Amino acid sequence: MTYKGIETIPIFHWGMYSSIHPPLNEFDRKVIFLNDTELNLSDSKEIAPGYLFSILDYYQVLKTNDFHDPILKVIDKRFSTFPALKEIATRRLANDREAQNNFRNWLCNYLQCGREEKIEVIKIADQRLVWNGSQMQAIQITVIDSFKCNQ
Repeated sequence: MTYKGIETIPIFHWGMYSSIHPPLNEFDRKVIFLNDTELNLSDSKEIAPGYLFSILDYYQVLKTNDFHDPILKVIDKRFSTFPALKEIATRRLANDREAQNNFRNWLCNYLQCGREEKIEVIKIADQRLVWNGSQMQAIQITVIDSFKCNQ
């Protein structure tokens, strides 16, 4: 079912499964360092990796775009004829530069829960890995953000 040009039902578009994906040799992953030690999320029961990494992916998009949220294009397209709704949607859905400080504070608090050692510094990085036939090997690491926690 399509409503206003957007497929709403079924949620999955079955055509997206219609082609074979070629094998990849290079992969990217987000890495978090707490006080210069890599955070191993597989040992944590409190932190959901999928939840955290989806947030980090979006944070990277915001940093790359100098905190000009891509959702603003969608809001403008959908609500351009309704200025009041556009303003409400922008205020509630879009992130701005203030979101950076809010995110940093939230991440410090979120990762500090259940830890005995105080987190002084958090570094978020994008790591490029390559499959060499028997194991994954890191070939590049790019720092996305690095900041101190004020707790």
